[in-house]
Amino acid sequence: MQERQVKEEIARLRREIDSLDSQIISVLNQRAEKVVILKKLKEKIGLPAYDPRREEEILENLKRLNSGPLHSKHLKEIYQKILEIMRALERENC
Repeated sequence: MQERQVKEEIARLRREIDSLDSQIISVLNQRAEKVVILKKLKEKIGLPAYDPRREEEILENLKRLNSGPLHSKHLKEIYQKILEIMRALERENC
């Protein structure tokens, strides 16, 4: 591959990554919207917003759903942060 072709490929891959980042942001915001709705529904019937069993279930599902190349350990770390932020969002929307 010549230098020009390599640079074009780099630019193309960066555009794809930018598109994926946009999709990730959109999905995270959709998830956040559902978390807020779920919290309100739980409040109506007296359930606590935080359900540690559900979070463990989510983290266990990651192992099953992950086909790599991202290592499951790293995916779990990412999701633990997402869950932490979603819990903070629930508290902010009291």
